[in-house]
This record gives sequence, C-alpha cells and structure tokens, in this order.
Amino acid sequence: MRLSMHGFRAAAVIRSRSTPLLLRPRHWEPPITSPSKRTTVRSTDYWHGVDITLNARLRNALNLQAGTRSGRAITDNCATTVLIDSPDPRNCRNVDPFQTTLRGSVTYTLPKVDVLFSATMRSQPGIALAANWLVPNTVVQGLLGRLPPGALATGTTTVAILDNDHRVYGPRRGQIDMRFAKILRFGRTRTNVGVDLGNLLNSNQPTAYQS
Repeated sequence: MRLSMHGFRAAAVIRSRSTPLLLRPRHWEPPITSPSKRTTVRSTDYWHGVDITLNARLRNALNLQAGTRSGRAITDNCATTVLIDSPDPRNCRNVDPFQTTLRGSVTYTLPKVDVLFSATMRSQPGIALAANWLVPNTVVQGLLGRLPPGALATGTTTVAILDNDHRVYGPRRGQIDMRFAKILRFGRTRTNVGVDLGNLLNSNQPTAYQS
C-alpha cells in the first residue's frame, strides 16, 4: 500500500512467508525393499508483521523520514527434531514474541551558508539471552540409540537450557548519530567537508552474550 499527498509518502508492507522443507532422512528409515521408497517430513518457517515508512520533503531542503517494523517469526520443526536434528524436543516449535523496531532520520541544509545537518535514530529490541549445555555424545547415544548425524563419539552436542517458554531478552538498544558538513561549490562541482558524531548519547547496550 502506498499513499502520496502534499509531499508526504507512506508505504506499508505486510509480509507472510511460509517455506515447507521436504527432507529425506535416510539414517532413520527402517529397512525397505523398494529403493524408490522415501519418508517425507515437513518443517515450516515463516514471519508475519508490518513495515511502515513515512517520508516528508519540506521547505529549505528539510527531509524527514520515520518508520517502524513490528512482527514475529514462527518455526515448527517438531516433525524432524527428535528424528534428525536434536535429542531435545522442547524447542521444536518456536514462536517469537512480537517485537518492534523504530527508526528515523532528518536532514536540513541551512540556507545562505550551505551547512548541512543530519541525524539518524534507531531503537531495536534487545538480544535474546541463551544458556547451553554441552552434552557428551556418549550420553546422546544412550538416549537415542545412535549418535547425532555427523557427530563423533568423542564429541558433544549443544542443548539449550532455556526453552521457548522461558526466554530472556536484554534491554532495548538505541543509538543516535549526527553529521555536520559544509557544502563547497566550485563551478559545477559540489562537495562537502564534515564531521560525523557516532553514538551521540554514548549508549552501551551489549551486542552479544556468552554463557
């Protein structure tokens, strides 16, 4: 959907994606007499939400842009998890909570002196925290009666301790960047010399966690 009126433009996109995955897990099939026989299982992975972007071009080269993105991802591997991927079926269906990202930018050229001011802002959801347990493959073999695909008896298998019903997220991440530049004109040539200020408010949210 697009809307244009008096210098304003809005765009909204609703996305829905579903991609079934067909697998042929030969390692768990019972003995068969026909080489053409295969077992087909299904895995689904999709995202649904909404993206909205607003643009405004005003006088004196003042440009404004604001947008938001809100949605969630859903993954369902319950038909394949225990058979193929992992001995732990707890997280075979993953339904993320709805999360929202905010973004915006502004640019303005000061008339007569040709000085450019610009700024960008974004606010993003916090990163999901994880806690994992490295299970020896000998233990996994005792539970499943076989080793995980491609695994060695001397190795380990990573099992998530936090399941989807007890997930934990870090604080939201926000950042503001600014730029000041002087526009220089030489005949038909235009250039600018400026200074960039990154992370103006000195936010220090973590970008990764390790457990």
